[in-house]
Amino acid sequence: MLNTIRTFVHNHAMLCVAAVAALVTSVFAMPSWEELGASIDVRVIALLFCLMVAVAGLVAHGALSRIARRLIAHASNVRKLYTLLVFAPFFVSMLVTNDVALLAFVPLTVTTLLMADRRGDIAHVAVAQAVAANLGSMVTPFGNPQNLFIYLTYDVSAWEFACAIAPYCALSFVLIALRCVAWPKTPVAIAVSEGKRAPVAAEAPDATRPASRSRVFASERSWCAFYLALFVFGVLAVVRLVPWQVACVVVALCVALLDRATLKRVDWSLLATFVCFFVFSGNMARIPAIEGALTWAVGQAPFATSLLASQVISNVPSAVLLSHFTVDWHALLLGVDLGGLGTPVASLASLIALRAFRLVPGSTTREFMVPFLKVNAAFLACLVIAYALVG
Repeated sequence: MLNTIRTFVHNHAMLCVAAVAALVTSVFAMPSWEELGASIDVRVIALLFCLMVAVAGLVAHGALSRIARRLIAHASNVRKLYTLLVFAPFFVSMLVTNDVALLAFVPLTVTTLLMADRRGDIAHVAVAQAVAANLGSMVTPFGNPQNLFIYLTYDVSAWEFACAIAPYCALSFVLIALRCVAWPKTPVAIAVSEGKRAPVAAEAPDATRPASRSRVFASERSWCAFYLALFVFGVLAVVRLVPWQVACVVVALCVALLDRATLKRVDWSLLATFVCFFVFSGNMARIPAIEGALTWAVGQAPFATSLLASQVISNVPSAVLLSHFTVDWHALLLGVDLGGLGTPVASLASLIALRAFRLVPGSTTREFMVPFLKVNAAFLACLVIAYALVG
C-alpha cells in the first residue's frame, strides 16, 4: 500500500501539490457549492478534454509519426529541426491559445526526437516550446484566456492592445531565435526503419486496439482524418465559433461510440490538476487577510503584484482576481503575460508540456524542471528589464 502511494505521488507530483494546496486553503476559506462552481472554469476543462482526446487519437494512430518523418526529411540538421519545432507553437499560439499549441506540438516533438534518436534533447526542446507558446500567445487578445479577459473587461481597443504588447513580442522573438541558434548543426536522420514506428510511450501497441475498429474506418489514415476533424472542431470551440458544450458532447460521444480505447489514453490527472488549481485560486481570493494585502499591493505596484501573483496561483486566476483592485489594465496585462514565465504553475499551459514530456520512457520530473527553471528565469529577467526601460 505504501509503495503504491509512493509510486502515485512520484508519477503525479503536480497533481498532489495542487490537491494539497486546494485542501489547505479550503480550511481557511471553505467554499460553498456556489463558490466552488464559480471557481472552477468548466469551459476550460471541457475544451482541454476535447483537444486532449483528439491529440491522443492522432498519436495512437501514427499521425505524429508521419509528420515527424517529414520534419526530419526537410530539416537537414538539429538546429533547423528544433527551430521548426519551437517556432511552430510560438506562432500557432497567437491563433489557438498556448494550451492548444502545446497539446499539439509537444507530443509531436516527443515522437520526432525519439525517432531521430535525440532522446537527451527532448526536455530542452519541450521547455523551449513551453516558453515560446506562453510568449507567442500574448500577442493577440485571444491568444490566451487572461488576454481575452482583460481585453473585454477594460474595453481595450485593438490598437491600444497592439501598442502595449508589440515591444515584448519583438523581444520575445529575438530571445527565442537566440536560443535556437545555440543548438548545433549536427546532421539528423530517422533512427528507425521505415517499416516501424518510433517507440513512443503515448502510442499504444496495436494489440490494445479493438478488433472491431476496422468496421468503422478501414485504414489508419482514415482514423487520423477522423481525429484531425475532432481537433479542428475543438479549436473552433476555443475561438467561440462552436459552443463549448456542443463540442464536448460531440467529441465524447464520437470517441465513446467509435474508439473507446482512446479515452483510456487521455491524461485525466492533468485535468484533475487544473480543477485543483482553480479551487486553490478561488479560495485564495476569499481569505480576508490576502484580499487586504492584495488591495494595498496592487495600489502600489500593479505590474509587480500581478507578476508575482502569477508565480503562485497562475496568470489566468491572477488576472481575474487583481482586476477588482486596479484600473491600470496595461500594467495588469503585462504583469500576467510576462508572469506566465517562472514557476511551473505560472502558466498552466506549462503543465501540459511537463505531462507530455513525462510520457517519454524513463523520464523524470527533475529532468524537465532543471532546464525549465533556468530558461524561464533568463527569459523573465530579460523581459522585466525591458519593462523597466519601456514601461
